[in-house]
Amino acid sequence: MPDWLFRRAIELFLLAGRNGNDGVLPPVEDMAWILRLDETKLSEALHGLAEVGVVHEAEPGVWVVTHFAERQDADTPAERVANHRKDVTKRYKNRNERVTKRYVEEEIEEDKEKEEEKEVEVDAEAKSGGDQKPDDDYFSPTMKPLIQAFSAATGIHAPIGGGGQTRRWHDAMLELMRMRASPEEIDATCREMLAQGLKIAGPWSILNGVNVFRSRQRAPKNGKKQDVDEIIREYISENPKV
Repeated sequence: MPDWLFRRAIELFLLAGRNGNDGVLPPVEDMAWILRLDETKLSEALHGLAEVGVVHEAEPGVWVVTHFAERQDADTPAERVANHRKDVTKRYKNRNERVTKRYVEEEIEEDKEKEEEKEVEVDAEAKSGGDQKPDDDYFSPTMKPLIQAFSAATGIHAPIGGGGQTRRWHDAMLELMRMRASPEEIDATCREMLAQGLKIAGPWSILNGVNVFRSRQRAPKNGKKQDVDEIIREYISENPKV
């Protein structure tokens, strides 16, 4: 396996672990955005890794790390990465040791650069007139419809530029994507929470709210309306901090 393809395999393992869905990888366009790669080159890597059994295409456009659950077992994410690296190192010896070392050094260097950057905190509750668009440098194409639905319902717009607030928005959007939340669900959840007087500071405030909304949508239609106070108590018990 060429060095560049081995490195790509390591990156895909990390993405599968972060996605937390039994080895199912994010959409190709999202992976390309996260890894700062051209989609054509990423597709070439995926097919190359499929030939050696590292990944497979479960259905068109849906890539999965093969035997991901067996590799993970009950270890922590850090232990899983460490164990995988040990296993690969045994098989590929010195050549892959150099690749792994370079990959880790690049990660450390990238973290240092981020720590040295001056954080620009943006007030997530600022109303900016409605024409502010998500920053392409920080939010992937799949996130944009979710952000637009959230902003349309709340008037709260995504921050521009890096910093802690941008990362918090990004992490919340990743979680909504993992939950497979639709723009319609986000819009309905936001409007319902606001109508009940619940505070929404950012997309992280609605994560449990989406689950509450879904559970009530799945409830039997017996003609009995759920008491508003009961809805509020349910939300607050699941989401004590907003």
